[in-house]
Amino acid sequence: MLSDSVDTMTEPLISQDFYDQLVDLVRTFPERAGALIDDAGGAPTRGSRIDRELGELADPEPLKTSLSLGAQALEHAADHLFALSDACVSPVKPFAALTLARGVLESAATALWVFDTDIEGKERVERGMSLRLVGLEDQRRLSRASPAGLDTDEVTRKITSRIEEMMSEADARGVEPHRNRRMKVDGFGSKMPGRLELASRVPGGEFDYRLLSAVAHGHSWSLLGVAFKVSEKQNIAVKSPEPIVLVYVCSRAIEFFARGLWAHVYLHGWKSGPFARLLEETYNSIRLTPEQRFWRSQASAHM
Repeated sequence: MLSDSVDTMTEPLISQDFYDQLVDLVRTFPERAGALIDDAGGAPTRGSRIDRELGELADPEPLKTSLSLGAQALEHAADHLFALSDACVSPVKPFAALTLARGVLESAATALWVFDTDIEGKERVERGMSLRLVGLEDQRRLSRASPAGLDTDEVTRKITSRIEEMMSEADARGVEPHRNRRMKVDGFGSKMPGRLELASRVPGGEFDYRLLSAVAHGHSWSLLGVAFKVSEKQNIAVKSPEPIVLVYVCSRAIEFFARGLWAHVYLHGWKSGPFARLLEETYNSIRLTPEQRFWRSQASAHM
């Protein structure tokens, strides 16, 4: 119960029933979305955007890899939603909740970038290759940072070899690597965006990412702002998160996931009716306005 961790319900519009329903939605929304994707079969519908993009490429495998990375990012976001739901149940863990919401935003924004409806297959391939390059570079740094005594030289050589193979594959497919001022490759086609830039592509995402990151990094001003209040009796700050903070975080996390999910559905040409109804039900439950229902214009053409 909220009352176990919050002294008073300071926001009159937030009842215990509404809070409980919202926390439950954080879990059930991705579960229901996953079931609908399973029902759709996973493969793009004939004549869909993705079906056309695959048909236009001499070798469709790189595009399939990009799409797989986007789907993986959505799965990663869903996993964080499940954990976020748990963190909002008594005893509430406010810092963990906001940190988990950042994970939802990061992964949903990555999926949205891959499933961007304003780009074509070639650029989608480039974005997938950029993600793979970032992953390989991170693997190489991890290998080099391994504890002393572990034989990581061979692992590092293999990763370096894989990066070189990617460069050769890109050249063979006419994909231009992007180089920074030091001439180091930092993406394909264009520079791989950083986490903040990706998050900023989501409406309101920059504000959310900066706030959630501050909490994740343990900055005192953010911890005091989201979860502490001054106790008049003891004249000290005590941890007592306001319900409105958790409601905001849960609502935004659902929105983050919804945007990545809808782009995934739209590009694959799956029947949008079941997904649109799920979104409508979810947004009705958390009282989001019609202006926030971004899917409506596309759903009407694909019911």
